[in-house]
Amino acid sequence: MARLGSPQSNEFSIGTAELRVGPMSEAGRLAQSRSVGLVDNVTIGFAVASVDLKGLFPQVIVDTAITEQTGTVKASAREYSRRNLDIMLGNAVGAGAAPTDVKTTLATTADVAANATTFTVATAVGLAVDDVIVVYPDGKPEDVTVTQIASISTNVLTLKTGMGTVVAYPAQTDSTRQYIVFKAFAIAAGNVTKTNYFSMMILQQKNINGRPIVWNVWKAANTGSFEQATSATDYGTMNMEFKVLQASAADTNTGGPLETMAPLVALYPMGGRFGGADS
Repeated sequence: MARLGSPQSNEFSIGTAELRVGPMSEAGRLAQSRSVGLVDNVTIGFAVASVDLKGLFPQVIVDTAITEQTGTVKASAREYSRRNLDIMLGNAVGAGAAPTDVKTTLATTADVAANATTFTVATAVGLAVDDVIVVYPDGKPEDVTVTQIASISTNVLTLKTGMGTVVAYPAQTDSTRQYIVFKAFAIAAGNVTKTNYFSMMILQQKNINGRPIVWNVWKAANTGSFEQATSATDYGTMNMEFKVLQASAADTNTGGPLETMAPLVALYPMGGRFGGADS
């Protein structure tokens, strides 16, 4: 006979988990490109609320009924990527791949005065009218200018009215010093007009045999708030929190984002844990 309190299985939870977030149309099939990246921990939880029927005297509980079911996914993420910021600010999930970086330098032959509205760059390839750009001296981010392009003539950029350079950028005197100009891909804050829905996957490797353990959530929404703190002694942590929702008929009907997953959604309305017989 086993000792008192002996383990009954090898189902212990330890190790890194991966959290993937993507469009509902990719529910159940989220690729690793949809990962939020490095996380300290991931938690998925489901809870019920109930109401009790009491009777007799002194009163005792004679029945109870479940009145509410809720689900949440939480994660402590480390990567302040564009995609993660969009998710936490309530914007759409967006594409898995990052946009192409567009970078050039100021021309080396002329001074750019403070509040200048026109300057020449080494090449304007990849830049377009209305692009937001950032200008700064390499190694001196404190002398930064964030502005917007009004027009482009060959390699000459004209800025929007009232959006001239914040500081002066004297002509370069040696090849080791550069004024960098790059296209800014801004992330909107306060621009949420509707709830954005997405699907989620939590993936962990089973310690005893290396099998994957997968939690699939068909439909979720952001319920947390975004906060970014800076510190000189530790890396920042982004606390993510999501609400698990039950898919609607419109989601699973023909043309809905969960059409292909409808048979599984019918069996597991809010999602499910998918592992082998040994789990």
